[in-house]
Amino acid sequence: MFSHVPRGTMRSRCFSVLLVICFWINEAHAQEQLDRIVKLDGTILRGSIMNIDNRFLHYSLPGRMYAFTILRSCVHEVKYSSGRVELITPKVLINSSADWKLVRFTANPADTECLQFQGVVEGHSKGILGFLRLTRSDIPLVRKIKKQSARKKAHIIYLTEPPSDYQYQSWQFSQLIYGRCFSY
Repeated sequence: MFSHVPRGTMRSRCFSVLLVICFWINEAHAQEQLDRIVKLDGTILRGSIMNIDNRFLHYSLPGRMYAFTILRSCVHEVKYSSGRVELITPKVLINSSADWKLVRFTANPADTECLQFQGVVEGHSKGILGFLRLTRSDIPLVRKIKKQSARKKAHIIYLTEPPSDYQYQSWQFSQLIYGRCFSY
């Protein structure tokens, strides 16, 4: 059948094909041994988890000698090569204003890292002294602000000062609640 091919050439071709298949199987096996880091936005990173601390997740990529870090708040879950899955940051999904109870306030800008800006919410009150001293009369205002955020499908409101060019009558309201909304 292969009488026209010299015997030595056939052996070298078979050996080359066998060598390529071995490398391919070895590469596929190495890919399976990597951990998968699933970010909140759905992006998947493959690497070897080295350490997870309070703020960062440290991992290395195949063939690299140094470690990479990613904020823990940006990672949804880690799927280890052993099959174990570890939830790092649970996702909060806001579908409509009916989900307003899932919205939370923060004064820490690190809570909004890896999230996308969705808009601004605001509310005015005559008696509120700040979110550390809420009274029962402020509950409707908090609900109103959370519903504004839920309409924007945002689950975090970062409370901050309004920009310097923001227009409102300070004499009319003793306190302006101004927040920036963030989501995935």
